[in-house]
Amino acid sequence: MATKTFLSSIFFKKGALRLNRQLVVHGQKILVRYGQGSSVAVELVLREDNPLVLGEKFAEAFRRAGFSEYSNPKEGLVGRISFLEGPRGPGRVRVDAIGDVYFDERSHSIKKLEVGKQVVVFDIAKNPNEIPSFMLGSDLKARELTFLLPETKHKKVELPATVRERILKNEGASLRGSTRKQTHQQELQFGQLIYGYYAGIYRILKIEHGLAYCEQLYTGKLLRAPGRIDFWASEYCRPLHPEIAKLLEAESLIQR
Repeated sequence: MATKTFLSSIFFKKGALRLNRQLVVHGQKILVRYGQGSSVAVELVLREDNPLVLGEKFAEAFRRAGFSEYSNPKEGLVGRISFLEGPRGPGRVRVDAIGDVYFDERSHSIKKLEVGKQVVVFDIAKNPNEIPSFMLGSDLKARELTFLLPETKHKKVELPATVRERILKNEGASLRGSTRKQTHQQELQFGQLIYGYYAGIYRILKIEHGLAYCEQLYTGKLLRAPGRIDFWASEYCRPLHPEIAKLLEAESLIQR
């Protein structure tokens, strides 16, 4: 019996950083991609007994951060149109995770495409036909292409003024970031809220080869951050004081 896909969404923000998040809950597996433009900064593959619950927590965290939401029952990849032969194609989409992907006019119903526009490509496979010269040697082809248009726009959720003032008063120095390694190392875990090398408050996404990959939630002034992904040596991570973490309980949604 085929494994069921329970949830498939793409979340994105307008702006120079072109931040996006991809979330797929498929069977007992959760796939989360944290991207910028057509690049994937961090990819998580998690296995859960009840994956839909954790998947909805991820989705809610992205909504609270102000990401607009685009849902599709199929898993796609975010890319950028890098070449067009005509107004509707054929053309080339750059997807940093896998390379250049070919598409033709039959893959979409869009009246006019633009070079540089972000799109989502689906059903990618090797192209059995002759490869056009503009594909620069890539033999990948997408059967379907669509613009990254939001079905639902979400407004970012800022901290209540009283909470913000209390944390700034008690944790101002920590919020400025740290260039000194922590002498007493604590076990770090996925979803944990920390102070890091740079200013602000971060969420740990993964620890790999001694590096901590983190999503910035708040700036050093405790304003909602766009959601940039940063990484540094894990020794520079310092978990929030339990009382401060409790004040930010709503941001601990995806902590397992």
